[in-house]
Amino acid sequence: MKKTKKLVFTALMMALVVVATMAFKVPSPDAHGYLNLGDGFILLTSYFLGPLSGFLAGGVGSALADIIGGYSYYAPFTLIIKGLEGLFMGFAIGKCGRKIYWKQILLAIISEIIMIIGYFFALAIMTQSLIGGILSIPGNIFQGGLGIIIFILTALALEKTNIHRILED
Repeated sequence: MKKTKKLVFTALMMALVVVATMAFKVPSPDAHGYLNLGDGFILLTSYFLGPLSGFLAGGVGSALADIIGGYSYYAPFTLIIKGLEGLFMGFAIGKCGRKIYWKQILLAIISEIIMIIGYFFALAIMTQSLIGGILSIPGNIFQGGLGIIIFILTALALEKTNIHRILED
């Protein structure tokens, strides 16, 4: 894929992550953050565009959503956590191939575990208590699971459209 085209698709996906994160925002039970649909689009970006695009869409897109949505205290953590989520998925897909089978689903699960562990530590640091981190786990498991479902369904639908031809031209 040409650099300009990849840059445009990365920026588009970054904006989509912001919109998905902000449009369906539900305050989390731990009262420190919110649940959202952005993870599915981070995984999609990494799957179709690779690790750097996944890092940018995940880290920068999600951090922008935190800043715009009034959760700026999360933005530095989000930049790193969601960026690593996208980076890992992109690198792993590069090694395993792009076709939705059990391996790719397992990689998405591992990517979401990175997010869950990252926010565990972020909340433990912000609340200065392991309980703060522990309270974040159920909501993040739910969010990660929903992100995986969005990723699988959307990736399968996009693969039927032969999106690879558009991306590779």
